[in-house]
Amino acid sequence: MKTNTLSKRRIKRIVSCFASGLTAIDTAQKLKLHRNTINKYFRITREAIVTHQQNQNSSAYWSDLESIYYLGWNKNKGLCVDIQQPGTLIFAVQNKDGLVYVQQVDDEITIKRLQTAAIDTKGDDSNTAIHFLPVEKNGELLRIAAPPTIESFYNYAKEKLTKFYGVKPQYTLLYLKELEYRFNNRDKSIANITWKIVAQYMKRAAKARNNQRRSV
Repeated sequence: MKTNTLSKRRIKRIVSCFASGLTAIDTAQKLKLHRNTINKYFRITREAIVTHQQNQNSSAYWSDLESIYYLGWNKNKGLCVDIQQPGTLIFAVQNKDGLVYVQQVDDEITIKRLQTAAIDTKGDDSNTAIHFLPVEKNGELLRIAAPPTIESFYNYAKEKLTKFYGVKPQYTLLYLKELEYRFNNRDKSIANITWKIVAQYMKRAAKARNNQRRSV
């Protein structure tokens, strides 16, 4: 089973398996390809989805501070509401017109402010209800019940990411953006649109490589 460049038809079949939710192991067995090859094209697919989502939704991020909730990713807890434990990655999640958008908080000043600020937990029954999420209101960090769309996404993402507790930190956003994409298209068949996204992404990448070779 070779891991060299595949035909368009075979790549499309890999993307179709990805869209249907098959794991890399199951896809490798189904298509009789090396798992490293499947991992390569699954990663390309996730990168393509991230690029697509960022381009489509860039205007939504941070446009309404009142609607931004925070999630944490910790190697011991997975996706969690605790954003203040050392080593926890912080992600902002926003609800716009029934859709959810996720972005990593990577500004050091913002991270320090969020991790050192006291969180008002008045009325927080988060020991029994996991949908109480940190949110900023009038400059104050509170932990309150999230609206239904945000709560649904948190529950969905937490369940899906349980098997990825060992994912490398630099890949966490890839998985969350994939789940953002799947969640926002949960009532649709995503195989064809995913292939279009991947094909466009690979075409742009190939063009960039060719331009780089010509400039050398």
